[in-house]
Amino acid sequence: MSDRAQHTSKFLSDNPSGHSSPTNKRMNFRRIWHIVFLLFLVVGTIYVLQCRNTETWHENKGNVFGTYYEVKYLSAEDFHTGLQQELARLDSTFSLFNQESLLTRLNSNRTDSTNAMFRDVFVLAQRVNRLTYGALDITIAPLVKAWGFGPNGIGKTPTETQLDSLRAFVGMDKVSLQHEHLQKTDARVALDLGAIAKGYAVDRLAAYLAAQGITNYMVEIGGEVVAHGVNDQGKPWTVGIIEPTTEGARLGTIHRVVTLGTGAMATSGNYLNFYQQGAKKVAHTIDPRTAMPIQRNIISATVLAEDCATADAFATAFMVLGLDSAQRVLNDNPALRAYLIYLDADGTHKVFEK
Repeated sequence: MSDRAQHTSKFLSDNPSGHSSPTNKRMNFRRIWHIVFLLFLVVGTIYVLQCRNTETWHENKGNVFGTYYEVKYLSAEDFHTGLQQELARLDSTFSLFNQESLLTRLNSNRTDSTNAMFRDVFVLAQRVNRLTYGALDITIAPLVKAWGFGPNGIGKTPTETQLDSLRAFVGMDKVSLQHEHLQKTDARVALDLGAIAKGYAVDRLAAYLAAQGITNYMVEIGGEVVAHGVNDQGKPWTVGIIEPTTEGARLGTIHRVVTLGTGAMATSGNYLNFYQQGAKKVAHTIDPRTAMPIQRNIISATVLAEDCATADAFATAFMVLGLDSAQRVLNDNPALRAYLIYLDADGTHKVFEK
């Protein structure tokens, strides 16, 4: 037998069926899988690079809660419609200007059922109330109305008799949550979530952007801010604190620029929302413990915290507390940072920073 015949005979005896062995099949399958995986990897990389190349800075603006909002973010898509839908949900929960909002219906006793957003804010309000000696109190709505602020406010001064009657149904002990229902000790109890709702709304919009995979953004509603990543110059986000005077606010004069980077910030002050009673200014911030507009030395309170709702709540509480008590709260809560502008004994603007 020739060498060629011997070789052929050996091949046939080793592979009697003339087909590939199971081992060869497995090896071929692995090769094919590796090729497919590499193709997916290459295509995916090209797609990501193309998306990055098409990312641009978007700026969405509008009005909500009786104030403005502004959202800046780096993305290949414009998400203004989604942001507006989230704002509509927030407005339908928290707005006192919306007669069909959940808050308005709770206040008018048309319902006692709540939603998750309301419960988030309510639980935070309870916590900050305890930490600030009662300075933040969301049951303050009857007092705000009596002093002529809020929706349809006319800037009037209540009598002491009127205030005494209102004090009977103001206080966090007058409300509670029971199995997702709001319980009141008196039907006249009414809530004002203005000290937290804007900050909470900022948090919700920021969470919406993050859910879309966006990492560089800034959200602002009426001066309450959440920022993440870098700005359009590739630098950490900076935010200006307005000069706490009526003229300064009107002109947008910056008192101090704060490097926020990634974080949340809220500012509260009485230099815009007040009315004149003779030679006296009546501020819109009411002390729930006295039922009176505040007469404290802090004129602007800026708080930096992990989330904007918390910053918003503490900023309002510090306006009510005044400098000494605000400093005690800050000492007890080291995670908070604050920039407090106050008046010293001779009326000079001073700053306390922590």
